[in-house]
Amino acid sequence: RAADVIGLRPPNIAHALGALCLVPGLAWAAIRFGTLQQSLLPMPQGSLDNPDLVQAITEFSTLKLTFLMALSPAIWEELLFRGALLFGFRHDLPRTKAVLLQAALFAVAHASVYRLLPTFILGLLLGGLRLRSRSVWPAVLLHAGYNGLLVLGASERVDALVEANWPAWLPWLWIPGLLLLAVGGRRAD
Repeated sequence: RAADVIGLRPPNIAHALGALCLVPGLAWAAIRFGTLQQSLLPMPQGSLDNPDLVQAITEFSTLKLTFLMALSPAIWEELLFRGALLFGFRHDLPRTKAVLLQAALFAVAHASVYRLLPTFILGLLLGGLRLRSRSVWPAVLLHAGYNGLLVLGASERVDALVEANWPAWLPWLWIPGLLLLAVGGRRAD
């Protein structure tokens, strides 16, 4: 069935909760890595001067911004990269090579030398999550949550989402997240 090919089966609840617990830690790491990356490989000054992006961030409602820049890309990218492509690569390649290849294509598809490494790492994590859970939905949850935190934090829509206002324990939710993914089991291939 096509639904099984791209992983549309309902996820194990432990995998879904585990994915959501990984979101704040992943966003925290992305902010930290972004600061380091900016010092080593600074983005050109005019790279963020896209008028459409500025309009979206300043004029769109929070709901519209979240849908267009967090949820929608997460759904479509997961269906393509962790659904169709990863499934296809698994027919001809070992698991590790399939995950590496889909992560590399995911990173290249974002068309930014400045985001290549973090996007590749995110692709590895999402690919591993997809294989672990045998469902694309935990990867969608993680991807949408990650995008949402970064977009809403960058637009300063919700003060609590700006990293400086996070409770110190929040990024540490990755620990129970990994435990939930581990105890949630893995369905047989």
